Amino acid sequence: MSLIVDGTLSAVEYDCISLAECRSFLRLPTSATGMNAAIELIRPGVLQFFRDELGGVVESRYCVDEKYNITDAFQDRILTRYAPIVGNVTLTDNGTLIASTAYQVLKEAGVIIYKNMYFTADYGAVEITYQCGYTEANLPANLKLGMLMLVKTIYDEDYANKSSLREKVGRHTIESKVNELGISTLIERLLQKRRYIGL
Repeated sequence: MSLIVDGTLSAVEYDCISLAECRSFLRLPTSATGMNAAIELIRPGVLQFFRDELGGVVESRYCVDEKYNITDAFQDRILTRYAPIVGNVTLTDNGTLIASTAYQVLKEAGVIIYKNMYFTADYGAVEITYQCGYTEANLPANLKLGMLMLVKTIYDEDYANKSSLREKVGRHTIESKVNELGISTLIERLLQKRRYIGL
């Protein structure tokens, strides 16, 4: 068994669904710029909903440094706190930098597997530095579609039908809308493949 005993996290955020993408998905004419304010009220809440559901890796690329307490002398794999892993991984075991050929990285699952060896069973003996999260280049199309669908649903319900959104749409509002509008099954399916035990 492994337990994270120390770690640092730094993030670079980006807009995974832009105002322009939302406008295009809503099929708004270019002259209808008055709708931008409503979209900008909805968009942050939708992003926060997906970010929370997926452990904060939706619209950020994180650089993570974690130390592990290994209690099993025969442990050959570690589940990282965040996934998916992108970019390079640096693994140090008992103060020794381990060659990348000595371990396998299951990027989508966030799992590091030692080949033909076991991790040192000691407090904080194993340190892993990695990047995780999605970038504009690797954000799965189904997640982006789910975000845009949720923006559209809330826009249609709250703006087009009631003609005003007066305050920022937060996570609670998004969850309420997901349940109220009966789209929780669809959103759940979109999210299910992207949730990880390690988050």
